[in-house]
Amino acid sequence: MSQHASGSNIAKAVPAENRKREADGAKASGSDDARNAKQAKIGTSHTTGLHLNEDCWKVVMDYLDVKDQLELASSNVFMGEMFKRYASHRYKHMNESLTIRIGDTPYLQKLLQIVGENLVTYEQPLTFDQIIFHLEDHCRNVKNLKMGFDLNSIEWPHLLSFKKIKSLDTEIWSDHALQEDRDKLYTEFVNILKHLPCLKKLKLKAVEYNGGGLHYLEQLESLELDVHEDFDGKNLEYCCQTIKQLRHLDIAHTRNLTKNNFEILVTNWQQLERLAFSVQCFDSTMPYELVCQLPRLQHLQVVHDGSVRDSLIEGLINKKGSPLESLILGPDNLSVDQVKRLCNISTLKELEVACDTVPLADLLKLKNLLYLHISMPITNDHVLDLLKGLPLLKVLNIQVYDMINKDNLVDSVRTWVSEQKEQRGKIQIYFEFYMRDILYANHLVEIKIDCLDPILINKELSERV
Repeated sequence: MSQHASGSNIAKAVPAENRKREADGAKASGSDDARNAKQAKIGTSHTTGLHLNEDCWKVVMDYLDVKDQLELASSNVFMGEMFKRYASHRYKHMNESLTIRIGDTPYLQKLLQIVGENLVTYEQPLTFDQIIFHLEDHCRNVKNLKMGFDLNSIEWPHLLSFKKIKSLDTEIWSDHALQEDRDKLYTEFVNILKHLPCLKKLKLKAVEYNGGGLHYLEQLESLELDVHEDFDGKNLEYCCQTIKQLRHLDIAHTRNLTKNNFEILVTNWQQLERLAFSVQCFDSTMPYELVCQLPRLQHLQVVHDGSVRDSLIEGLINKKGSPLESLILGPDNLSVDQVKRLCNISTLKELEVACDTVPLADLLKLKNLLYLHISMPITNDHVLDLLKGLPLLKVLNIQVYDMINKDNLVDSVRTWVSEQKEQRGKIQIYFEFYMRDILYANHLVEIKIDCLDPILINKELSERV
């Protein structure tokens, strides 16, 4: 009986044990399936990359060329929406370097469509054609525009669509047109600009333009003219009478100005803060020293061939009103005595000057200098003396460097910077050349080969409230 009972218990126990083992196996199998499914899901996520958050994708985008970005954005809806947000910030300022890199292609058109109303600045080379129609369709909020126009085309009247433009940098031309028709086209172009209510800054290159209609642009605060023999100085006089808020005037490329034109300019535009002109264009009777009487003048650029009169320098030394902050003189040499004299303008923060001698002691009087552009036979020792003697200097632009050993200079400057006990901000040293290269850089000093334009006279005018 007991054996039967025992056998029965064993018989009952075996199936129970099997059932437990089967249950445990099923549980383990279910766990493995879940784990495998999870791993498969993770693997899929890694494969698509969609698990990355938007900040990570922005970093990825920063490493890609713009064409590759556009290709990626077109791959799926998620990438497209993410790139819209990215591009609206990254490409709201599209400079000429960027547009040249993209080219006049469907890529550029697609980018303009994506950035849309967020576009603030757009610059393009003269070789592009009919891009203004894509801007008109998608980017009417643009405020800064650089674009050239053939006045025989149908493009330029479409400028009327951009009511928010504040700054226009343009070259206009009219090939194969008679003189009378050309003058009419140029005047019609300028008449369109008067219908842009926000336009404050105009940079105009039009070598065959006589200046007709320019005085209608009463709202201008900044005007840069690159106009040649066809320009009529009388039209500049009309501008003096109507454009009352002008603060920046660049007529360095303007021809045919008379003594009377210049006198009216100075008399009527007393509010000028920045002025650029060329004495190469003037005859000996032009009283250009009158600019020293402009009470608000702070930045002056004079293009010359070595013919600057001493009276201009004396007038600037004794100038009343706002202190002169920048003086750009070039490209030819001044006499060493003239350079010594202008070093008495102690308020200068920027100076560009050329001379066949280095009046070092006089240059070191300019303790307020931030930017120095120098075309002189300077040596490594001169460079170190200037860095040590001008405590506020941020930029030294060396335009003639035949007597400099660049390798030795890099070592000397690096040693000098490392020995400084007081930090004075980053110093940039330029060797002026059309190619670009960085010879040395850290957080205190950068030595490079590059071209540099004058800084203060080209800064944006501050807004007037």
